[in-house]
Amino acid sequence: MKITKKLTSAFFVLFIVFVPFAPASASASAWLTDIVSGIEVYDIDSASSTWDDVVSNCSTLGVGGRVPTIAELDLMFTDKVTLGLSDITYWGSEIDETNSYSYNMATGSEASSLKSASFSVRCVRNIQLFETSQFSGIADQVEDLLTIVIPIALGLFAIGLALRYGKKVLNMFK
Repeated sequence: MKITKKLTSAFFVLFIVFVPFAPASASASAWLTDIVSGIEVYDIDSASSTWDDVVSNCSTLGVGGRVPTIAELDLMFTDKVTLGLSDITYWGSEIDETNSYSYNMATGSEASSLKSASFSVRCVRNIQLFETSQFSGIADQVEDLLTIVIPIALGLFAIGLALRYGKKVLNMFK
């Protein structure tokens, strides 16, 4: 039993050592994490621009930078003080070739606007643990590690159960 506990403890130590977690990137401080909506919100309003320009600007902010959806803007409105949002109109996601959503943070109302109009944007991205380029190939390494470690861990668990409850189970069948 003591051997099983020691091996299980060793497994967890190895797992923690070989599977590091890191911030998304060096510029991660510019992203505010909004747990409620499941997104990270860039902490600076863009200059007032056309929809095509803000889409381009959001994509330059790193992996996954994009214009928020209306649902995300609704959630951001409920947390606008924490996120530091101004009482101005922000761009939202695309409707069609000529129109996109706009969202008034003063009133919490949405509208359809021509893409040639000029509004600010607060770029968003999905919450990230890793920046892809920072850990290229790590998924394969973790998968290889887990292919070996999981069967060993399950085996150790089964041995622990057998050592602890084996006699009781055998006595039930007498």
